[in-house]
Amino acid sequence: MKWTEILTAIVALYGAILATITFVNQWRNAKPRVSVGIQQSVIIMGSGSCSEPVITVTPKNYGQKKVTLSNMGFLLPDKKILGVPLPLGPVRLPYELEPEANCTMWVEEKEFAKSILSQGMTGRVKIVGYVVDAVGRQYKSKSLEFNVDPFLSEQPGKQT
Repeated sequence: MKWTEILTAIVALYGAILATITFVNQWRNAKPRVSVGIQQSVIIMGSGSCSEPVITVTPKNYGQKKVTLSNMGFLLPDKKILGVPLPLGPVRLPYELEPEANCTMWVEEKEFAKSILSQGMTGRVKIVGYVVDAVGRQYKSKSLEFNVDPFLSEQPGKQT
């Protein structure tokens, strides 16, 4: 092989690698890339006071396109779903989540615990926060262990 043929082969290989990298990046950016966080927290109000304990769900849009969030809720054991049509916080669903942005929604732990207790669950319950976009794609958080037992004494007719 002549040195010009070797150089041509190297340039062609370099071009093929760059084209593949560009294609993969465009493909990744063309689809929604949303991750969801979940945690127990308190919210600091504008007055400086703290809210009652809450469970927050925070979707983050890592993609390059807006994602319209239409639904939020929690996945419980035994394939049970706890939808939250009106989450607390500044977000009202449907909500357009801009690229490279996030938002936070929450529910009060006490009300959430009542809902879980009404499903017959006690003790430590693994929950997963989720959001659904306008075309039905569901994005889930990692699981969070939520202890329902401290709320048993607040249930009418229940004793600890």
